[in-house]
Amino acid sequence: MRTKAVDRSVREIWDAILEELPESDRLEVGKRVTVVAHGGYARGEMTPGSDVDLMLLHDKNAMPEGPVRSPSTGSPETVGSSDAFAGVASQLLRDLFDAGLEVGQSVRTVAEATQLAAEDATIFSSLLELRVLAGDAARCHKLVARLRAMAQRSRRKMARMLVAARREEAKKYGETVYLLQPNVKRSVGGIRDIQLARWLSFLESDRLLPLGPLPLPDGESVISVDGRRVIKRTRGLSDADVDVLGQCLVFLRDLRVELHIQAGRGSDELTRDEQVRIADKRGFYADAGMLGVEHFMQVYFGYTREVAQVTRGLIQQAEGGRRLRSWMTGLFGNRVDGCFVVGQMAVAIVPNSLDAVASDMERIVRLVELSMLYEVPIEPTNWTALRQALARFSPPVTEEARQRFISLFSVVAPLGPALRRLHELRLLEQLLPAFAHARGLLQFNNFHKYTV
Repeated sequence: MRTKAVDRSVREIWDAILEELPESDRLEVGKRVTVVAHGGYARGEMTPGSDVDLMLLHDKNAMPEGPVRSPSTGSPETVGSSDAFAGVASQLLRDLFDAGLEVGQSVRTVAEATQLAAEDATIFSSLLELRVLAGDAARCHKLVARLRAMAQRSRRKMARMLVAARREEAKKYGETVYLLQPNVKRSVGGIRDIQLARWLSFLESDRLLPLGPLPLPDGESVISVDGRRVIKRTRGLSDADVDVLGQCLVFLRDLRVELHIQAGRGSDELTRDEQVRIADKRGFYADAGMLGVEHFMQVYFGYTREVAQVTRGLIQQAEGGRRLRSWMTGLFGNRVDGCFVVGQMAVAIVPNSLDAVASDMERIVRLVELSMLYEVPIEPTNWTALRQALARFSPPVTEEARQRFISLFSVVAPLGPALRRLHELRLLEQLLPAFAHARGLLQFNNFHKYTV
């Protein structure tokens, strides 16, 4: 396991650096500095090409000034506490680099880390889970307590920061699931979206839920912002979402390891050549008029589509206005067909009518039709609940549902969003059986960027 090997290297190098210091300084640095793993490294989710995310969490102002022996030169020098500590920090970075590790290292006090996290989504998300490699764990507990309190005070702000940062990243690596050569970490539906879902769920529910057992070395544990309160979750990730994301994470993480091993470096792009190689290795063969690689990529898109749908629902909640939209729709909306309410901001399902809608294909198409006709979104919590219900049971296609679907094509209104909604629910291929073959189908040539 790479995490175990990296842990051993970091601890041995840190101990060696401290051994070169005079005893008083060695004791002082050991007392005032905590070596912390954070992000994916803290969770043990290290792939062969992953960076090593380290932080030296310290009480710099409490460190004494006076003569110390430089760990890099071995000669006595009179330096201030800042210079002495900087020497130890820079020596650790150099030694880890010489050991062949790609390190992302930061040096912060608890106050500095908290302030930076409040202003930067990447720093905030990377500090939600920590693991002590050396030093006093109390600093980590203090940091996560401050981050938890900050998140509770500024839920909407932090959520919007996370979503904005993710959208900027997706612009570079693909804003749709259906890319012919996706990035398994950063494209839509990839590993980054799985983590985004966890972070947004934490901001909604105060629970940073694990997606299964963490692949940590024996005896290691994570210090997390998770409040661990026993609550009935009505916000954030549902139990069904946690199960789905856990399965998707295992698939994508294993695939990423495969890519890194083959490339001999941290390469996350699933290129055409890699698709063919992995499909053959995993036993996907030509069948039913499709290549083995086409079968494999349909499986891949199946996983990333699930991730994207779960994450999209949480993003809609995070962007705010959800309570206002629900309240306005319920108060000022018009009842339609007995089980829908159409307002100026959304179309919603009447309370207690979800089961009736989810079990009737014609009513589901009608919901999508109303959203299309009035050009308003479907209320996010209703849509999430409907998606989860259909994952358990899909209603049969009736003649009424088929006729309702066909009528969508004669309406003077945006058709694309309606078809995408049905596509998300996996109902489009039931209403149009021939579409099942085209879902996530590769255009395996050099002239296209997206699937069919």
